[in-house]
Amino acid sequence: MKATKYIFLLIFSFFTSITLAQNGYFLSKSIQLHFKEITHTDTLINFEIYQNSIFIDQKFGNAHNTQNYDFDAANETYIFSYGRIGIGSGNEKNHMKCPELIVKLSFEKEVKRRDGRIAQIIYYRYIPILLSVTQKTEDRIIKVANIDLNPLLKNHSKMISIEHKNDYTLLSHQELAQPFIMTELVKIF
Repeated sequence: MKATKYIFLLIFSFFTSITLAQNGYFLSKSIQLHFKEITHTDTLINFEIYQNSIFIDQKFGNAHNTQNYDFDAANETYIFSYGRIGIGSGNEKNHMKCPELIVKLSFEKEVKRRDGRIAQIIYYRYIPILLSVTQKTEDRIIKVANIDLNPLLKNHSKMISIEHKNDYTLLSHQELAQPFIMTELVKIF
């Protein structure tokens, strides 16, 4: 009888530990982007970075998403940090879907009006940056240096795709599996 009681307590404690104990997880990505100097005939008056909508990755239903942004002035690097904390098995790979970024460049240009006077006009160029690398690698820090926006100032059908760590490619809208749509732009810088 005494042995049965110990066996029962052992089995009971084993099953309660399985049902009550849950592991947590913390996934994070830090994307560090550095841009080359923009050389253009028109005057660059503003450089802004937006995020396409709010960062919510619904991979796990019971997760808390975090985001943080910083600019390292010494290295002229923009740092985007995304994280997810939740309850799970603890075996989740560090793959996350991070939101697309959009660089907004504002230029000022002098144009001659019909009456001969010179007028100043301001125009904008939006350049999407796709962060598909965050779903392909478990690396927490992704650095891409010397992103050249100059070729994209004339070619409006191209965007930047970061698919590999330390590298980017220019991609046309036709090459995307799903069309790129700017929904709700959230200003970061």
